[in-house]
Amino acid sequence: MGEHGGNAPPLWARGLEGRTALVTGAGRGLGRACALALSEAGAGVIAVARTGSELDRLAEEAGGPVEAWVEDVTGDALLERIEALERIDVLVNNAGTNRPEPFLEVTDDTLDMMLNLNVRAAFRVARAAARVMMKGGNGGSIVHMSSQMGHVGSPRRTVYCMTKHGIEGLTRAMAVELAPHGIRVNAVAPTFVDTPLARSLSPGSGVRRVRHGHDPDEAARASGGGGGGGALSGLSRLGDRDRDEPAGRRRLDGAIAGAPHRPAPHGTSPAPASARRGRPLRWTLRRCVAGHLIKGGS
Repeated sequence: MGEHGGNAPPLWARGLEGRTALVTGAGRGLGRACALALSEAGAGVIAVARTGSELDRLAEEAGGPVEAWVEDVTGDALLERIEALERIDVLVNNAGTNRPEPFLEVTDDTLDMMLNLNVRAAFRVARAAARVMMKGGNGGSIVHMSSQMGHVGSPRRTVYCMTKHGIEGLTRAMAVELAPHGIRVNAVAPTFVDTPLARSLSPGSGVRRVRHGHDPDEAARASGGGGGGGALSGLSRLGDRDRDEPAGRRRLDGAIAGAPHRPAPHGTSPAPASARRGRPLRWTLRRCVAGHLIKGGS
C-alpha cells in the first residue's frame, strides 16, 4: 500500500520501475539496503561487491532482478563494464570504508587506502556512469553516500572526514557541471547506521549508544528515490538530528521540472534552498534520488 493509501507505490519509489540502477558496495550494510529498496521499487539493479556469496544472498532476497557484478571498485575492470552498458538511470556510489586512528598515528598506508577507495574510486565510478548517462541522452540521478563527517570534524577521524568533505565538494561541482545534461547529483549524509562496518568500529558500545543512530533500511531511501523531490540537484541530505544541513545546500537555477539549465552568473553560487526542520530522517532521505528522474515530480 502506498504512503497515501491505495495500491500506488510510495513516493520514494515512484518513477523507478523499469529503470537501471547500479549500486556499489552492495554486498552488505547501506549498499545492500539500497539495492533491495531499488529492487522493491521495480528497478533493474546491478549490484557491485567484491564477495560473490554476499551478492548471491542479496539476489535471493531481492524482490526483482539483480545482476551481480563481483568487482573491486578501485580497479579498471569495473569502469570498463560500466562504460559498456547501454543505459544507467541511477548510480548509488556507496562503496567506502573507515579506519579510525589518532591524527599523529595515521600511517601512509591508511591514508592512501582511504583516499583511493573513498574519493578516487568514487570519482572514477561516477565519471564512468555519467558518460553512459550522457551517451544515452536520458539524464539520470547520481547519489554519493557521504556522512555527517562530511559536514563536521571529529577526533580519530581526520582521514575519513577529509574524504567525506571531498565527496560533498564533488557532489556540488558535479551537480553544476552535469545539470545541462539532465543529470542530477546529490549526496546522502547519514549519521551512525547499524551496519557491520559501524559495529566493527565500536566494539562493546556500538551504534546503540549513538542518540541519532538509524537502521540501513531508512538510509536506503536515499537511493530508493523520491518522486516528491522534483529535480533537485547539488544537495546533501544530513541524517544527523533528523534535519537537513542548512549551510551550503543549493538548488540549481533552472534544474526544476526538467527546465533548461540556466547557470548562475560567473563567480556566484545558485541560490540556497530554504532549510527544512523537524522532518524525520526517512522523509529527508527519500527526496534525494531516483524520483528526480520524473520530469516535474510532485
